[in-house]
Amino acid sequence: MTRICVVGAARSGVAVVANALAQSENATLRKGLTETLEDVADGDNVVALAADETPDCRILAATADILRRDPEVRAIVVWRQGVDFVNSRLRMRPQLHFVEHCQLWTRSQAMAQNLRTAFPERVDLVELRALLDSPAEVVGRWRAMVPGLKMTGETLARWVKSSPVKRASVMGRDPVVTAEGAGWSMGEVEAFKRIGGDALAGAGLGVDLAAAERRRPLDLGRMLYDRAYGFGGMAVVQSELAGAPWKISLRADEASQTAGLRLTAIAAGGRRHLRLRAVVRISDPSCSVRWEIVEAMSRRPLFGDARRGLGELAVNDDAVLPAHDGWLELAVTSSMMKVGSQIEVDLSDAKLSRV
Repeated sequence: MTRICVVGAARSGVAVVANALAQSENATLRKGLTETLEDVADGDNVVALAADETPDCRILAATADILRRDPEVRAIVVWRQGVDFVNSRLRMRPQLHFVEHCQLWTRSQAMAQNLRTAFPERVDLVELRALLDSPAEVVGRWRAMVPGLKMTGETLARWVKSSPVKRASVMGRDPVVTAEGAGWSMGEVEAFKRIGGDALAGAGLGVDLAAAERRRPLDLGRMLYDRAYGFGGMAVVQSELAGAPWKISLRADEASQTAGLRLTAIAAGGRRHLRLRAVVRISDPSCSVRWEIVEAMSRRPLFGDARRGLGELAVNDDAVLPAHDGWLELAVTSSMMKVGSQIEVDLSDAKLSRV
C-alpha cells in the first residue's frame, strides 16, 4: 500500500516526482489542494501531487496536518536551488513581483525543514537535480521510508529523462544556481540574500555580493540617464512604457548637424556581451541614430551600428565585443537634423554583460 504526498513550491519539480512514483507503483495519481490530501488519508495506493503557488505555503501546512492524522502517510518535499527557482518563476509568472518569488522559495524551504524535523522518519527532502545526479541514493531513502516500494534508481532516472512533463526539460541543462550568474540587478541580488537569510544558509547557498557586482549586466540606459553628457538637445528621459524605463529623446528646435550623448569611463571589466534591443522612432527620413563603443584609453573602435528611416525601426543587436582593456566609452549620435524633426529610442534592453 502506497500513500504518499509529493509537495513543494510550484516550479520545483513536484509533478516530475509524482508522475514517476505513480507510474512505478501503479498508483492512482490525484491532483488538487485540500481534496488531494484528504484522498491520501483515505485511499490505498495513492500518490498525491500538490504544489504551492503563493508565499503562504498552504499545501505544506496542510501536509503537516495529514501526517499528524494518519501515521501511514509519507511525504516527499521537492525543492529547487533558490536562484534557479526564482528565475523559473519569473519566466512562468512575470506579472508577480520579484520579491514574491523570493518569499515563496524562502517560506517553502523553512516549512519543508519544519516538516522533516517534526516527522523525521516520514518526510524526505529531495533537490530537483538529485533526480538525475544521484537517483539511486534518492530512491534508497524512499524505499526505507515506504516499505514495499518497487521503484529503483534506474527506473527513476529513466522516467525523468523521458518525462512528458514540460518543466522536466529544464533538468537537461545546467541551471544557473548562483546570484552572481543570474543577470539580476544588484537590488534584486541584495533582496534575494536578505529574504533568503537562514534558508539560504541552511541549503549551503551563499550569496557573494562582490561577485554579483562584478558579473551583473550593466544597464546602459540607466547609466546614460545618470551620467551621459548630452549636446545638441539630445537627452535620456524617463519613459512611460512598462519594461522600458529610459528613452532617448531629441527634438530639433534649430538646424543642427549633430546631436548626441557621450558616456565615458564605463568600468566594463570582463563584460563583452552587448545587447541593444530597442525601438527607434524617427520623424524625418534624413535623420539617423548611431551607436558606437570604443576602448576608452586607446580609442580603438569595438562596435558601431547606425539606423536611418521614417517611422519605427527595431534595433536588435546582440554582439560580442572584441577583447578590451575594461574601460569603454559609449556615444549615441544623430546627424542631419532639421528644425522640428524628432527621434525617440526606447532603451528596453540596452545592457553590457559578461560573455
